[in-house]
Amino acid sequence: MKTILVACAAILLAGCAGNAQKSYFLEADGPAPSGPGMMLGIGPIRVPEYLSRREIAIETGPHELDYAYEHLWAGRLEQQVGGALGQNLGRRLGTGSIQQYPWDSQTPVRYQVSVDIRRFHANESGTAVLEASWRIYDLQTKRIVTSRSSSLVETLQGDGYGAATAAQSRLVSRLADAIAAALGNRG
Repeated sequence: MKTILVACAAILLAGCAGNAQKSYFLEADGPAPSGPGMMLGIGPIRVPEYLSRREIAIETGPHELDYAYEHLWAGRLEQQVGGALGQNLGRRLGTGSIQQYPWDSQTPVRYQVSVDIRRFHANESGTAVLEASWRIYDLQTKRIVTSRSSSLVETLQGDGYGAATAAQSRLVSRLADAIAAALGNRG
């Protein structure tokens, strides 16, 4: 009986080996900031329900998505976008003072950047898309500094999920460019 259980376990493990899951994350670009700079709060980052899952979504046709059950985000997509966006903004604005939502109420955040993502996925035609609305709030004056939308497309530089998530990283980087430009020389 023990031999049969060991054999069954070996067969199950062998079957699982072909279905190994891979995890992907968004990366920031540019040099690391050199000083504390202005205090930025990133978030909340909202994603539509169809993206609020670990599986990476690929558009396979008009009005059609497939989820890659073996290719996962390395955490919640909201956190992935918030982390990469915060790092990119810090690098563009020269500040290491970035807080992710929700931050402690005692933290002196000056500007808050919130993002509502509508689309964020790659497609089989070799591009990735990011459509989002975003707002910058001045928390000292309690006013909206700006409210805008961005619709961005990035070409995949290769095949596979690594190329797709790299293109999505570049999209978040371009979103950071737009937000940094709107923040300008505030601070």
